[in-house]
Amino acid sequence: MDIEQAFDQYGPRLFAYLRRLGLSIEDSEEGVSEIFLRAMKSRIDWDQPSSYLYKIGYHLAMDLFRKPKIEPIINTNMGCKDSYEDDFLKPLSLEERGIVLMLYQEKFSYDEISKITNKPVGTLKSLVHRAKEKIKDE
Repeated sequence: MDIEQAFDQYGPRLFAYLRRLGLSIEDSEEGVSEIFLRAMKSRIDWDQPSSYLYKIGYHLAMDLFRKPKIEPIINTNMGCKDSYEDDFLKPLSLEERGIVLMLYQEKFSYDEISKITNKPVGTLKSLVHRAKEKIKDE
Protein backbone atom coordinates (compact mmCIF):
# COMPACT_ATOMS: atom_id res chain seq x y z
CA MET A 1 0.00 0.00 0.00
CA ASP A 2 1.34 3.44 -0.82
CA ILE A 3 0.63 6.66 1.06
CA GLU A 4 -2.21 7.65 -1.26
CA GLN A 5 -3.97 4.33 -0.75
CA ALA A 6 -3.43 4.62 3.01
CA PHE A 7 -4.87 8.14 2.95
CA ASP A 8 -7.90 6.99 0.95
CA GLN A 9 -8.49 4.06 3.27
CA TYR A 10 -7.71 5.59 6.66
CA GLY A 11 -8.23 9.33 6.15
CA PRO A 12 -12.04 9.28 6.48
CA ARG A 13 -11.90 6.88 9.43
CA LEU A 14 -9.32 9.02 11.22
CA PHE A 15 -11.40 12.13 10.53
CA ALA A 16 -14.48 10.46 12.05
CA TYR A 17 -12.41 9.26 15.01
CA LEU A 18 -11.11 12.78 15.71
CA ARG A 19 -14.63 14.23 15.36
CA ARG A 20 -16.03 11.69 17.81
CA LEU A 21 -13.28 12.59 20.24
CA GLY A 22 -14.66 16.13 20.10
CA LEU A 23 -12.46 18.03 17.67
CA SER A 24 -14.08 20.59 15.37
CA ILE A 25 -14.34 19.89 11.65
CA GLU A 26 -11.40 22.20 10.97
CA ASP A 27 -9.24 20.69 13.71
CA SER A 28 -10.13 17.18 12.53
CA GLU A 29 -9.18 18.00 8.94
CA GLU A 30 -5.90 19.53 10.10
CA GLY A 31 -5.42 16.58 12.43
CA VAL A 32 -5.68 14.06 9.59
CA SER A 33 -3.15 16.04 7.58
CA GLU A 34 -0.83 16.20 10.58
CA ILE A 35 -1.19 12.45 11.18
CA PHE A 36 -0.07 11.66 7.65
CA LEU A 37 2.72 14.24 7.73
CA ARG A 38 4.09 12.72 10.91
CA ALA A 39 3.72 9.23 9.47
CA MET A 40 5.61 10.20 6.32
CA LYS A 41 8.48 11.56 8.41
CA SER A 42 8.82 8.26 10.23
CA ARG A 43 9.61 4.81 8.96
CA ILE A 44 6.34 2.94 9.17
CA ASP A 45 5.17 -0.16 7.40
CA TRP A 46 2.73 1.27 4.85
CA ASP A 47 1.36 -2.21 4.25
CA GLN A 48 -0.12 -2.19 7.79
CA PRO A 49 -0.28 1.46 8.92
CA SER A 50 -3.51 1.32 10.95
CA SER A 51 -2.13 1.05 14.50
CA TYR A 52 0.57 3.63 13.90
CA LEU A 53 -1.82 6.14 12.32
CA TYR A 54 -4.23 5.79 15.24
CA LYS A 55 -1.34 6.13 17.68
CA ILE A 56 -0.45 9.47 16.12
CA GLY A 57 -4.12 10.52 16.05
CA TYR A 58 -4.79 9.54 19.65
CA HIS A 59 -1.76 11.39 20.99
CA LEU A 60 -2.40 14.40 18.74
CA ALA A 61 -5.95 14.74 20.12
CA MET A 62 -4.78 14.31 23.72
CA ASP A 63 -2.17 17.05 23.16
CA LEU A 64 -4.70 19.39 21.57
CA PHE A 65 -7.14 19.03 24.46
CA ARG A 66 -4.41 19.75 27.00
CA LYS A 67 -4.20 23.25 25.58
CA PRO A 68 -6.48 25.51 27.64
CA LYS A 69 -8.39 26.99 24.68
CA ILE A 70 -9.73 23.74 23.24
CA GLU A 71 -12.80 22.08 24.72
CA PRO A 72 -14.33 18.91 23.28
CA ILE A 73 -17.36 19.46 21.08
CA ILE A 74 -19.96 16.80 21.79
CA ASN A 75 -23.37 16.95 20.16
CA THR A 76 -25.64 14.76 18.09
CA ASN A 77 -24.52 15.99 14.68
CA MET A 78 -20.76 15.56 14.45
CA GLY A 79 -20.67 15.05 10.71
CA CYS A 80 -20.20 11.31 11.12
CA LYS A 81 -22.29 8.51 9.75
CA ASP A 82 -23.08 7.08 13.17
CA SER A 83 -23.95 10.29 15.02
CA TYR A 84 -26.04 8.35 17.55
CA GLU A 85 -22.73 7.37 19.13
CA ASP A 86 -22.04 10.95 20.12
CA ASP A 87 -24.78 11.06 22.79
CA PHE A 88 -23.64 7.64 23.87
CA LEU A 89 -20.08 8.98 24.36
CA LYS A 90 -21.08 12.23 26.08
CA PRO A 91 -20.50 11.08 29.70
CA LEU A 92 -17.02 9.74 28.90
CA SER A 93 -13.73 11.53 29.39
CA LEU A 94 -11.61 12.19 26.33
CA GLU A 95 -9.30 9.31 27.22
CA GLU A 96 -12.23 6.91 27.72
CA ARG A 97 -13.80 8.00 24.42
CA GLY A 98 -10.56 7.45 22.55
CA ILE A 99 -10.11 3.96 23.94
CA VAL A 100 -13.77 2.90 23.58
CA LEU A 101 -13.82 4.08 19.96
CA MET A 102 -10.64 2.17 19.14
CA LEU A 103 -11.95 -0.97 20.84
CA TYR A 104 -15.52 -1.09 19.56
CA GLN A 105 -15.58 1.03 16.41
CA GLU A 106 -12.13 0.43 14.99
CA LYS A 107 -11.95 -3.16 16.31
CA PHE A 108 -8.45 -2.89 17.79
CA SER A 109 -7.50 -5.49 20.38
CA TYR A 110 -6.49 -4.50 23.89
CA ASP A 111 -2.89 -5.36 22.98
CA GLU A 112 -3.01 -3.04 19.96
CA ILE A 113 -4.58 -0.24 22.00
CA SER A 114 -1.92 -0.75 24.65
CA LYS A 115 0.76 -0.11 22.03
CA ILE A 116 -1.13 2.91 20.67
CA THR A 117 -1.77 4.57 24.04
CA ASN A 118 1.30 3.36 25.94
CA LYS A 119 -0.98 2.07 28.70
CA PRO A 120 -0.96 -1.44 30.21
CA VAL A 121 -3.76 -3.78 29.14
CA GLY A 122 -5.05 -3.97 32.72
CA THR A 123 -5.38 -0.19 32.86
CA LEU A 124 -7.25 -0.19 29.56
CA LYS A 125 -9.68 -2.84 30.79
CA SER A 126 -10.33 -0.75 33.92
CA LEU A 127 -10.93 2.35 31.80
CA VAL A 128 -13.36 0.47 29.55
CA HIS A 129 -15.17 -0.97 32.57
CA ARG A 130 -15.52 2.52 34.09
CA ALA A 131 -16.71 3.87 30.75
CA LYS A 132 -19.38 1.18 30.50
CA GLU A 133 -20.54 2.01 34.03
CA LYS A 134 -20.79 5.71 33.15
CA ILE A 135 -22.82 4.89 30.06
CA LYS A 136 -25.09 2.56 32.02
CA ASP A 137 -25.64 5.23 34.70
CA GLU A 138 -26.45 7.84 32.07
